Amino acid sequence: CVAGLASLLAAQFPALTPLDLIEQIKAGCDNIDVVNPMYAGKLGAGRINTPQAIGLDLPPGPPRSVMAGDTPNDEGSSITVSWSKSLDDGRGRNDVREYVVYRCDNQKDDTGADQPLGNWTQKVRVPVGEPLVFVDVTVQDKVPYWYKVSARDAKNETESAPVGPAIARDDLPPPAVENVKAVDNQADD
Repeated sequence: CVAGLASLLAAQFPALTPLDLIEQIKAGCDNIDVVNPMYAGKLGAGRINTPQAIGLDLPPGPPRSVMAGDTPNDEGSSITVSWSKSLDDGRGRNDVREYVVYRCDNQKDDTGADQPLGNWTQKVRVPVGEPLVFVDVTVQDKVPYWYKVSARDAKNETESAPVGPAIARDDLPPPAVENVKAVDNQADD
């Protein structure tokens, strides 16, 4: 693997010296300390990343575990969208700059199944380091919506699969009943 990458680099950049090749390979490695905490700092430069070492700008991995649903315990008119970081946010290519949340309306297909209408609208841009959640307060109750989240680097964008339909509803608990008295009327045996 390393010898093959060294050969690719030598062919791509013939002016590199052997020491330059070694540094280029090390600089292109993915740090894997996070996934191997027992061996942090003991696994050399990490896992080689051929595209990064030869200078290809690959798009980031998509956001993971995207979920959209009614915001709990509210008076309706909001849907909460949450997701997990792209594998390239904080490790891997480590070049994710922001996440973008998109929404579209629902339509029924020929079989009556729900599906995204296809006219996606950007709702919010979330910089890396901010909480990975968005509360959409521009929705109507009992109307189905679809969401997707993308990870963006300087030049590329990779989208998650659409999730939905998500439907907002008023699920605020009613106020507690107070000052209720029970009285036994002796005459009503």
